[in-house]
Amino acid sequence: MRSILLIIALLFTQSIFAQDAFPSSGGRFEGVNGAGVALQDTWSIMQNQAGLARQEQFSAGAFLQNRFGLSELTVLSLAVVKPIQNQVVGLSINTYGFQNYRRSRVGLAYARKLGEDLDVGLQMAFHQVQLGGTYGTSNTFTVEGGFRYQLNEEIAVAAHIFNPNRSQLSDFNSESIPSVIRTGISWEVSKKVLILAEVHQVFDGKVGVRTGLEYHAVEPLYIRLGAGSRPDLFSFGLGYAWNRLSIDVAASYEQILGVQPMLSLTYHAE
Repeated sequence: MRSILLIIALLFTQSIFAQDAFPSSGGRFEGVNGAGVALQDTWSIMQNQAGLARQEQFSAGAFLQNRFGLSELTVLSLAVVKPIQNQVVGLSINTYGFQNYRRSRVGLAYARKLGEDLDVGLQMAFHQVQLGGTYGTSNTFTVEGGFRYQLNEEIAVAAHIFNPNRSQLSDFNSESIPSVIRTGISWEVSKKVLILAEVHQVFDGKVGVRTGLEYHAVEPLYIRLGAGSRPDLFSFGLGYAWNRLSIDVAASYEQILGVQPMLSLTYHAE
């Protein structure tokens, strides 16, 4: 069984490596197809750290994503965010795989406001790939960072760059971590409707687009939709905010990977 799981993991190496640049993070982000470079949320720690800069309370969250219907290939992400005076720091963990093939990422983030409308953020992350048997372990570090600018009360623009130094895990079999630049907007059409869009490009690759819609149906309930290209994905999600706890569920569909259900719980202190 483990041999079969290893073969599955290796068959989808490109998709797995892309997860370093587009880590699974929070049901809200996944419900809008990851089009969250301009969002402000606890899970911005894995998308665009500038989105943390306006956090005023401690928050922590856990996220689960199932792949191929196999528990051994479940993605787990954790996030902890803490404001300290006019700055925000955070810790993120992302892990995927099983005993004979595991990818892990641990990141330390920093964000702050630079004036009334401009926010910036940075993160350094440690990456590790563990293979069973005699294949050993590969490690590397990446840096990333971005900004978010509030144009007016309704519209914000943002950009983020991941791994500009083009860190690699190994020279063998082109085991490189993608370098990606993303730009996007968030448009609060009304108090109930938020539209998101972004463009991303992997260095030496083609341009992809992601779009998302969040509808605040009633006070505790949110409905989300998303679609995009490279990869071609469609997503749907629901969010429920109850006191200090947010519960977000989502599912995405991709032609190769199929349907992937997701769940996140996020706690916000008062």
